[in-house]
Amino acid sequence: MEQVLYRGWKIRTISVVEGNEYVAAALLERPGTAHDERRRYAFSSLGRHRSPVDAEFQALSWAKRWVESREAPEVGPA
Repeated sequence: MEQVLYRGWKIRTISVVEGNEYVAAALLERPGTAHDERRRYAFSSLGRHRSPVDAEFQALSWAKRWVESREAPEVGPA
């Protein structure tokens, strides 16, 4: 399990053994502030791989894209 801090989110990557493959998964947590509650998310089945290193790399890449997509400004009507 690898742990990374990315844009205020703590990302933990996990590789789960299923048969001869490793399934990528991620846990994300953002601490609460005076204006916002703590947020926690768990994502599984982010891809199947032949090694735990590949699975955790996939999970980290996916989690970073998810964080970035949540920070994107909303586009309103033109």
